[in-house]
Amino acid sequence: MRFDLVDLNLFRHIVEAGSITRGAERAHLALAAASTRVRHMEQALGAPLLVRGRQGVAPTQAGRTLLQHARGILRQAERLHEDLGAYAGGLAGQVRVLSNTNALTEFLPDTLSTFLAAHPNVSVDLEERLSDEIVGLIAEGVGDIGIVAGTTPTPTLHSTSRQTASKLRNCTRSLSGRPMLAALLPRKRCIALARSRPTKS
Repeated sequence: MRFDLVDLNLFRHIVEAGSITRGAERAHLALAAASTRVRHMEQALGAPLLVRGRQGVAPTQAGRTLLQHARGILRQAERLHEDLGAYAGGLAGQVRVLSNTNALTEFLPDTLSTFLAAHPNVSVDLEERLSDEIVGLIAEGVGDIGIVAGTTPTPTLHSTSRQTASKLRNCTRSLSGRPMLAALLPRKRCIALARSRPTKS
């Protein structure tokens, strides 16, 4: 049983999207190629990984186990890329940001533009999600930073307004003055709360 990083990344996207079609798009693969990879993974495992229905797909118990390990392996691969990049004179770091629609269109373009201009060796992977979905993904470690509506419950995350994210320190600081936005990070990190007009999910 051999799954490569492309397989694991594809499977993660499929489960998070709830659709093989949308998962293939997120993984930048053709639908036929994605379907073939999933079928080969199930054949290699000898058990189904997805339950297919009219509303999309959901992971089986085996699929949930694979997803948990896939996320861990992919995070380790990203860290390896980041650590070795410094030696190659490439990127000094990579950050995955999950944002709701309003934040993505209203202020993140200018904020990230300023941040990237000041930190050209950092790569930011920006993805649009719903606020409630972002909270769960950040808690699971899928993303590094999440931008959600300030009214969104964050029961699985610690919150503080005195600390800022170490990876996007300048970026999260620039959120000040926008009160109903929250920059979320996983447990044992921080949440930088901003102050401005409310945003929608």
